[in-house]
Amino acid sequence: MSTWAAQSSRQLAIQSLRGVPLLRDLPEEDLTAFAAQAELRHFDDGTVLLRQGDPAEALYVIQAGRIDVVVIGRDGSEQLIDQIGPGEPAGELGLLTGAPRTATVRAVGSVAALVLPREAFLVAMERRGFAQHIATELAGRLAARTRARALEDPPLSRFLFGDPRLAPLWLVLRLWLGYQWLQAGLAKVQDPGWMDGGQALRGFWQGALTTSPRPVIVYDWYRAFIEALLVGGHFVWFGKFVALGELAVGVALILGAFTGLAAAGGLLLNVNYLLAGSASTNPVLAILEVLIVLGWKVAGWWGLDRWLLGSTLRAQAGDGWRLPALRRPRSAPSK
Repeated sequence: MSTWAAQSSRQLAIQSLRGVPLLRDLPEEDLTAFAAQAELRHFDDGTVLLRQGDPAEALYVIQAGRIDVVVIGRDGSEQLIDQIGPGEPAGELGLLTGAPRTATVRAVGSVAALVLPREAFLVAMERRGFAQHIATELAGRLAARTRARALEDPPLSRFLFGDPRLAPLWLVLRLWLGYQWLQAGLAKVQDPGWMDGGQALRGFWQGALTTSPRPVIVYDWYRAFIEALLVGGHFVWFGKFVALGELAVGVALILGAFTGLAAAGGLLLNVNYLLAGSASTNPVLAILEVLIVLGWKVAGWWGLDRWLLGSTLRAQAGDGWRLPALRRPRSAPSK
């Protein structure tokens, strides 16, 4: 390897190690020393990088590809608890404790990882400044987890709105609700009274503004709002907005795409219908939408949200919360 290539490789290793929370704020000389002892390894699909129960001997920083982190239960079943991609570390806390691994890490496709042996880390720990930095980092993590636990939802709430075992129930509720919105939206999209001039919406608003023998709209501020829309002729474009909005809510709920936002959009529509004096099925739909908004983490798990929001949720939640996982059948360990 040429001198330029070696320097480039070492600089890349330094940048990767700086992305590890425990090593992020280390001086350049410490990271350079670590990079000199790190080794770039390649793993085939299905290869086990770390095995649950084995001693912690190294830190892995993923350079390319993706790995699954699974916990193996006593009955041999596996539960996926995390997925790690490029730039993310695996097994960093094991560098400190040396305790057995608490999970198995398996390559998904071809994976390249920078491997830092634990011995190099322990040698660096003998330096006072380095040990103080690590202690500060761990204290911050402990404080963050303590705050997260203090704000943790009660067990019943976690079970109802965050347990992946209830994903099938949320799927049924989501599909039924999505069908109601899809049916209503399709009817409006195919109706010229909604899409061509908005005369259907105009008639609905005129009926809602009726005050004899009693007001249909209870709240004066909402009556004034609807009256302003009617006088301004906004029913022309608002009719299209309502029709396409209902259709979009229905499609998103059925596909499980951005489920929480879709349910919130449907709830907004239902609330406006209720304020305008239209009961119909709106109260029932609104109750289900509130439940789906509360259970958004698993309501779309059997849907596109599993792929659309997985990495985003992990990035925003940090170590205090992991995306709910579904049990997988156990696969044979790699040789």
